Amino acid sequence: MKILEKKLNLLYKLIYKLGRAINNWGTLIILIISLIFFYPVLLQNKIPLPLDALVGAHVPWTEVNWDGYPAGVPIKNLEITDAISQFYPWKALAADFWRAGKFPLWNQYMFNGAPFLATLHSQTMYPLNFLFLIFSTEHAWSILIFLQVFVSGLFMILFLKELGLKNHSVILGASAFMFCGYMISWLEFATGGQAGLWLPLVLYLTLKMVRSNFIVYPILISSVYFFIFTAGDFQIPFYIVLIYLSFGLYLTIFTKVREKLRSFVRLISALGMGVLLSAIQLFPTFDLFRDSQRANDPYIKEFTYGLLDWQKIVNFIWPDFFGNNVTGNYWSSHTYHEYIAYTGIITLLFAVFSFFNHKKDAIERYFWVLFFTSLLFLFPTPLGFLPYKLNLSGLSTSSASRLIFISNFSLSTLGAYGFSKLNKININRLIKVIFYFLVVTSGLVLGLITSYYVLVWGNREIASDITMIQNLKVTLKNLIPQTGLVIIILVMFGFYAIVRRLTKIDTHRVFTFVLSFILILSITDILRFAWKNTPFSKKRFLYPETELLKFLINQPEPFRIAGPGIPLNYFMQYKISSAEGYDPIYPLRNAQWYSLVNFGDTNKIARRYGEISNYYSKMLNSANIKYLIDYKKNPDNRIISDVGVFNGGLNNAEMVPVFNEKRIYVFENKSSLPKVWEIKKYKVAENDSQLIELLNDNEMTQNNYVILEEDPKMIINEKNQSKINNINQGFNEIAFDITSEFESLIFVSESYNKDWRAIIDGEAIKIFRSNYLFQSIKVPAGEHQVRFIYEPYSFTVGKNVSVISLILLMGALVYEKKYKSKSHKST
Repeated sequence: MKILEKKLNLLYKLIYKLGRAINNWGTLIILIISLIFFYPVLLQNKIPLPLDALVGAHVPWTEVNWDGYPAGVPIKNLEITDAISQFYPWKALAADFWRAGKFPLWNQYMFNGAPFLATLHSQTMYPLNFLFLIFSTEHAWSILIFLQVFVSGLFMILFLKELGLKNHSVILGASAFMFCGYMISWLEFATGGQAGLWLPLVLYLTLKMVRSNFIVYPILISSVYFFIFTAGDFQIPFYIVLIYLSFGLYLTIFTKVREKLRSFVRLISALGMGVLLSAIQLFPTFDLFRDSQRANDPYIKEFTYGLLDWQKIVNFIWPDFFGNNVTGNYWSSHTYHEYIAYTGIITLLFAVFSFFNHKKDAIERYFWVLFFTSLLFLFPTPLGFLPYKLNLSGLSTSSASRLIFISNFSLSTLGAYGFSKLNKININRLIKVIFYFLVVTSGLVLGLITSYYVLVWGNREIASDITMIQNLKVTLKNLIPQTGLVIIILVMFGFYAIVRRLTKIDTHRVFTFVLSFILILSITDILRFAWKNTPFSKKRFLYPETELLKFLINQPEPFRIAGPGIPLNYFMQYKISSAEGYDPIYPLRNAQWYSLVNFGDTNKIARRYGEISNYYSKMLNSANIKYLIDYKKNPDNRIISDVGVFNGGLNNAEMVPVFNEKRIYVFENKSSLPKVWEIKKYKVAENDSQLIELLNDNEMTQNNYVILEEDPKMIINEKNQSKINNINQGFNEIAFDITSEFESLIFVSESYNKDWRAIIDGEAIKIFRSNYLFQSIKVPAGEHQVRFIYEPYSFTVGKNVSVISLILLMGALVYEKKYKSKSHKST
């Protein structure tokens, strides 16, 4: 017995030292956890992107035989391909702009050209983008993703320590937030999570601001809001603003604050200055949103506005209750990715422990109210439907599932509160919580097993369909990890009780051992969850060039492509321009153009996917679409098939196949018009209905008539032969030289926007909207240099407001330093 006691004593000393290390080195622990999570990047030279989905599920990469993968590249997570179709290419493009010393205002590669900075999702103004100026794009991306994990934990430590919580609980809360469902599901999008990581810092600074008179705190809050508003997401910044205001008001009203009015004024002023400081991003975004197709996109309605089904409340306890798309056995409605709500079973247990603890401080009560409020709007309650019934701008077109962020953050904080309250006296109360959990789990397991045997033996007809039986097996299996952890904790408390009674070991060390062991279990659990749902890919799959892509890259520019042979947006990474694109927000006029091309009217407005399906349309010619990439498809399900058919319109003499990579073909449009060309014939439409009628007139389009919406008041000389040379499209501009004997009307195949300016020899001229979407200008006779420059008025105003706001904030900071210095000297 003495030998056993001696060995146990040694173990307790080691664990006790670990506990002391956690108390003293919390930040280092968070760093180590972050590095462990990123071991595939550090040790295996991988990149945090779902590139396996790029080469394993998308043409033309599926036509390549990849070494080491004779049956094709296996795919881990097919639900997060937006990371490789939108966010990484946008980051890379924005980096090109910044390296050239230009603001990323216009994206020439999508939608026939469209606003770039204003889309918000492009995240072009996010300060952490400076990484892309220092490192290569792939390394900067990995560092950016790492920073979300590490910095969110770092800020959570600051916040929880300011709440006065113990160090063990601070680590538990920080690790739970770092790897919670929302932060992991959106990790590789580098938008919502990047905005969300700043919330604990905002709340930390709010606490400091309310509790002191230093002006530095509202200044810092304003500065942090610039990071939040430019992080590339709408909903999370909106939620952060609501939490900030409610938290600040709650502190002002319900805690001991001497100057409540002054505290309230600072609260509002800090937010207001943050908005003004971010005007360089917000003004262009609001301008684009007002004129975008977003309000006409029914996408969110098809998923019940993103509200969670009541059955998905189990996602907070068992994240894989309904399976997981990573393991290919997800069997619930909608998608897995949108509804991940897990914060760790141990964090949840201690949050529940906090709830049943009668001694709650004011801030703890606030977070319980916040948590339950988020649930009311997250599930299909009357409040959940309210923003959509009221058609609230922005919110009514956004998914309610993003509210999981608030739920996760609240639970992380409350779990830390509960863990901090655990002591030798109230362990029995926690054991009761564990007991209730195990009772619920046992009842659930018993019900599932009963259902399983009823299906197998009780009803032969139902048993013949094994789908539900397999689903029940999946659920039963996926209950094991979380239930097992809870049982282990129960055993640990039993172990503590036995050691406490039968040995003379210092109970403080034993209790430290128990706390440290629970914390290690919690971190292990949440790391396992994060690894399971986060793909790390080999760098050899980082947008490799196939033979088809090489063919297009080597063609003389400028030209555009269209067609499903290269999925939407992937062409950006190869600097190939397209008439198509995918973005939740882009100009309404462009969306109407797709309807006009595909259906002959503007009533069927394109959604977030701007695609061309009618290859018979002659309007493709003026869009500079030279190549259409397609493959034979099964007419029933549109899946690639050797015995299928190409898209209609590719079988006429004008569409000539010029290249193929196995099943993927490139067709050249022989009637495609250049990027810039001289108009020989035009008509002026008196109204929108006549405009649509003329564009649908085959005689007009076949004879290359250009339909204008304003009269240029000129007569075209048919003998004129303009020479257009040196066409160059750079960052936010198009330039070319022209020589003409007579006055000419020149067509430029780039999306019309009110913020384009045309300049001839340094003098501004009028731009005419042409063929519904594009641009034309009058050019006088002679030799001229023509430039089109895109610089939105909203951006210019926003930039000036941001600069003035920055100067005011810096001035306020300098003033406070001088004032404090004088006050100190006078005393």
